[in-house]
Amino acid sequence: LHGFPVFWFTWNRQIPALVQAGYHVIAPDMRGYGLSDKPMGVNTYSAAAITADIDALREHFCGTSGRLCLLAGHDWGAFVVWAALQRYPSITKRAAILNVPHPVTFARGLSSPQQLLRSWYIFAFQIPAP
Repeated sequence: LHGFPVFWFTWNRQIPALVQAGYHVIAPDMRGYGLSDKPMGVNTYSAAAITADIDALREHFCGTSGRLCLLAGHDWGAFVVWAALQRYPSITKRAAILNVPHPVTFARGLSSPQQLLRSWYIFAFQIPAP
């Protein structure tokens, strides 16, 4: 899963190597990015909605038979992978999280003024558009 503000193409250099290694790779545009749907309303971008999208993709491509599905996420996509793992613990047996700590570790880090300053952009995205 891609980060912000990019789209699926961020994985274009990794996809051939993963395919060559025998993986079936799905690199979707997440909701609101690239050519994906862009539903109206803040609630349509909730963690529940976005992780439901990921679970629906997993079910469509991997089925419900327990076939192995691996998730990888970078930046915002990594936060989505963490959220998917929390909401759907059986969604995958393995995950690759790139550039984002576990949510508990991240929350703990926000108690530091230095980390709060470094994370200013996350809070800026919470300001509603005029």
